[in-house]
Amino acid sequence: MRDERELRAIVSELSEEIRRATWGQTEWKDVCKAVTRSFPGSYAAILNQNVLNPGFGFVVSDGIEEEDFNNFLTHYSLRNPWQDFWSKSPSGAIIVSERDEPASLYRNSEFYNDWMRKVGDYDAAVGIKIRSLSEELLYLPTHYSTRLAETYDRELEYVMTRVRPVLDEAVSIKQRIRSLAEHQNALAALIDREEGIAFVIDETMRLKNANTAAIAEFERSKILRCQRDRIRFHDPVFNDRFRHSCRMLVGGAARSRHRLALRWRTGAAIVSLCRLPDVTIHGLLPVHPQILVQVTDPHQTASRPNLELLCAMYDLTPREALLCQSFAAGLPLQQACKAVGISYENGRQRLKMIFQKTGARNQAELRMILSRF
Repeated sequence: MRDERELRAIVSELSEEIRRATWGQTEWKDVCKAVTRSFPGSYAAILNQNVLNPGFGFVVSDGIEEEDFNNFLTHYSLRNPWQDFWSKSPSGAIIVSERDEPASLYRNSEFYNDWMRKVGDYDAAVGIKIRSLSEELLYLPTHYSTRLAETYDRELEYVMTRVRPVLDEAVSIKQRIRSLAEHQNALAALIDREEGIAFVIDETMRLKNANTAAIAEFERSKILRCQRDRIRFHDPVFNDRFRHSCRMLVGGAARSRHRLALRWRTGAAIVSLCRLPDVTIHGLLPVHPQILVQVTDPHQTASRPNLELLCAMYDLTPREALLCQSFAAGLPLQQACKAVGISYENGRQRLKMIFQKTGARNQAELRMILSRF
């Protein structure tokens, strides 16, 4: 075993890599590389696993073949017998597999026989559960051969115990950055949406922001309510349809916008859902997908974008502005071209120019921009 001076040097190097990755000065993969460099023959990974919807919000690794790691992410993570152990461990827990939950317990499992044995002799491990958030499990495991366990178990436990405060600080900083990014994204979506009920939620129905009309509806509780920051419509059948549409939007369904009809004893409304453009921050904690919800009167005439303001803002030609107006009315490209009096190919070229001028990456983002005029 290395002496304490050598282990402190490893702690210092790893802590510096974590701080640099936190502020985007290096990649989180470099943190894994720092681990495997100090512990030859190992592989290390940082994983942010969604515990509600199977999948990972963030992953990096070093020392393991890309194909093997991808097989774990896409298939074998769902069969990982250690998952329950990780979930029940407290935040900050440092787990030494040979001591706490040895691989020998799972040698008859599909996970061990079809994945672990194929990857190689990496049965021993030390891992740290960095943080358990509301829907996320964030952990850093390091795997190696049982032949190295007598030395690496003690050394890695020493190192992880001392970098634990640095990792915890990194997560806290990333949480603040993510919260600010989500708030700004939701706030931008509600700008100029003063007419009608409009609010922004995440995939768990948690309210992120709302306009004045929405806040008034929450207090009045005529068709929906906001309780403990969660949105729920009074009609249980409609609420299930609403949640299903949210899941489809978050799951990357083909349509980026859904419209639902809501009826109650004394009235009706159209509930529109649109996934907001994703906001990217530098790794570790991904920004949660957000959905703009608008509740409108079906008998109210839809407003058209102000063409003069559009042209002034984005330097659009009159024909480009008319094409935008057709898009704002909900027409697909082919019908929008007919309405404006241009060919489909001409419309495609003009649409590319409109994307370039407005900064929109797709038609859904363009409609989102147009709805503000």
